[in-house]
Amino acid sequence: LAAIASKALTLTQLNQIHAQLIVFNSLHRQNYWASRLISSCTRLRAPPVYARLVFGSVTFPNVFVVDSMFRYFSQMDLGNDALRLYEQRSHFGIMPDA
Repeated sequence: LAAIASKALTLTQLNQIHAQLIVFNSLHRQNYWASRLISSCTRLRAPPVYARLVFGSVTFPNVFVVDSMFRYFSQMDLGNDALRLYEQRSHFGIMPDA
């Protein structure tokens, strides 16, 4: 699945991969898979609502997931969203990798 996730060519394919991860014991909630999905969202320029859905599915996002989300916001020119995420995460002690 990891190789397939990194090679998704369309948003439809990404949705199919995401659905498979949900079917296989909620793998989409794991940091590794969430980070891969968000990276694919960045590459495919997926709608912000979809990237936020993936990010929100992780109960305790680690620094890799948070960094993936910062990259997504940066590529999509969503600076205000990046600042909000920074403020939220700083309260939990999860800071971006600088």
